[in-house]
Amino acid sequence: MRWKNYLAKLVNQGESVAICEQIGDPATSKGPVERKVVRIVTPGTISDEALLQERQDNLLAAIWQDSKGFGYATLDISSGRFRLRRTGRPRNDGGRAATH
Repeated sequence: MRWKNYLAKLVNQGESVAICEQIGDPATSKGPVERKVVRIVTPGTISDEALLQERQDNLLAAIWQDSKGFGYATLDISSGRFRLRRTGRPRNDGGRAATH
């Protein structure tokens, strides 16, 4: 599909793209035919294999905090590799650990 080439170029430049489908009947429509947005593609929501970057990780990431500390998770949607990391509760050192 030729439009996927344009979609890939736009998304690789950091643009978001709305994909629309025609839902009205051109034979009975007076004026513009009704269309509906069926998908929105952004650089952070790509899952179509044809749009993913080859030979590099294509990661989704999440960060969270709870009463026990902080953590993060990553998922490489190209390979299915999932990683989960958790840290303990941060020290109460007035922020010195982050600056030293």
